Amino acid sequence: MTDQEKKDLMTLSIKTFGERSQTDQLHEEIGELMAKINQHRRGRVSINDVIEEIVDVKQCLDTIIYMFGIDPEEYNKIEDQQWNKMKKQIEERLT
Repeated sequence: MTDQEKKDLMTLSIKTFGERSQTDQLHEEIGELMAKINQHRRGRVSINDVIEEIVDVKQCLDTIIYMFGIDPEEYNKIEDQQWNKMKKQIEERLT
């Protein structure tokens, strides 16, 4: 699926179901991902089941990012800050 097709699908989803349902769906998908991770730890589901839930969460996150009109440059800036924060926390833990 092309980026434009994904964008069109996100637009249609927002128009069809509404903004509130997009955030509600994200909450539901996060819960399902948490459950699959726990089930995988217990050997009850495959890694593919976990991957499917990761994709569902990512789709929801992409839709929320699109819905809020988040600027990609600003997003990348904050993402870099968060990666650097993680790096610092790891370095502090190791010293």
